[in-house]
Amino acid sequence: MEAIEAFANGADQLELCDNLEQDGLTPDYDLVEDVVEAIDIPVKVMIRCRGGNFIYSPEELQLMIDQIIALKELPIDGFVLGALTVDNQLDIPTITTLCKAAADIPITIHKCIDEVSDYKAAILSLKRISNVKWILTSGTKATAAEGKEILKEMIDITGPEIQIIPAGKILSSNVESLHSFLDATLYHGRRIVG
Repeated sequence: MEAIEAFANGADQLELCDNLEQDGLTPDYDLVEDVVEAIDIPVKVMIRCRGGNFIYSPEELQLMIDQIIALKELPIDGFVLGALTVDNQLDIPTITTLCKAAADIPITIHKCIDEVSDYKAAILSLKRISNVKWILTSGTKATAAEGKEILKEMIDITGPEIQIIPAGKILSSNVESLHSFLDATLYHGRRIVG
């Protein structure tokens, strides 16, 4: 199992999802239970009910609320989620509803933020949601290396309330150079360790 390999190779935490060919969907309850029993690092669970865009119907929103409520029974360390409006803004009402369902469990906003037209306004709106603690982003570009200038600016905007987690083709071969420029606390990638 890839999660256990990442732990064995020195990962500091895991984002657990299923169906990576669809960029990550909510994993099965039993899989989450197996992973949190097998490893001793923080596990954040993706909440995304389908592939494709991040514009959700009321029925899909309810499904994701139900997923959160079920998974809250397990000793997880966070949820990873996000939603957009039809005009490519963060869907703050939907995100707020999901965050309320999570209660005191911390939230990471995933790379849907890279699709918004105004990332500064998006970050400021997220600062008003108390359990949003991280934003996963490649700085609106295809890779973290391409977006590093915007990532640096995002880190300045978020301040101490929210941590930016740079993502997007971060590898063991480039993480050190990115870190020397960004000085972020966390980095996201499937091939940073091992």
